[in-house]
Amino acid sequence: MSFFFRHIPTAEANFSVQSTAEAADEDTLLVSQDIWDALCFSDESRGLVSIKSKRQYPTKSLSDHPSALTCWAIRAPTVRISLQLHIPSFIEVKVSEIAVPPAWLVTYPTIFKPFQMSLDGSYKSVILSVVENITLTEVVLTAKHEDAYKAASVHGAAFENWFFESHVIIRDGENVFIPPSIFSCSPSAQPPSSLFGYTVSLALPYKQGVAQRGSTRFIVMSYSDSSGVSDKADSRGSHESLEINESFLISAVLPSPEPLSQANESGEDIARLCV
Repeated sequence: MSFFFRHIPTAEANFSVQSTAEAADEDTLLVSQDIWDALCFSDESRGLVSIKSKRQYPTKSLSDHPSALTCWAIRAPTVRISLQLHIPSFIEVKVSEIAVPPAWLVTYPTIFKPFQMSLDGSYKSVILSVVENITLTEVVLTAKHEDAYKAASVHGAAFENWFFESHVIIRDGENVFIPPSIFSCSPSAQPPSSLFGYTVSLALPYKQGVAQRGSTRFIVMSYSDSSGVSDKADSRGSHESLEINESFLISAVLPSPEPLSQANESGEDIARLCV
């Protein structure tokens, strides 16, 4: 009898920090062509990877940080840097292995912790592996501002579509900020994007993943600045807006919300934000 196991492509790499010229966005990993080929991504424009430190040093101070990070990776572009201000002379700079956004050094210290390299340079500080299916089935979001809750209530379909179409990585405990334009705000009168921030209070069945249409259900909770707890929940049809899974035992994880009495208001408050 023979057994066959599918090999998950992995690669070991050293990391550098993305420069301003290299940065694609604040949540994307840049990888060299060699690493890209090692991960067997071929002609894809981007791929999902999981990154973890090759050496784990568990400490109490870092116990609350994730030990692995799921993110999108793209091939690093070649950057041309001018040598002198008034002379058209350039050098081409390439990412040697992988380059990470600067914020990751602070946000994920257990993964991107600098280590002493071996004398022969053979030590690789992180391990990358390909991730295939990280579709979330349940996502609980707590609005960071009352306007964020109202916006999700009034523009529920647009709210969900942004998650489905942007393929943003949803990570338990982290914040997600949605562009004001998603909520029909005109470009000339958009409120600050900080008004439309949401904290991921719970993600299932994985701590990190993406939302997929037809598979992911959202629960949006309203944050009360005075009490510091959620006081409302929005429950609506999957095609019209957000959907709550009634069998989902949210009360076992978060404070039980009061019944939503004003989720379906006319939307005048949101309209005023966008005027």
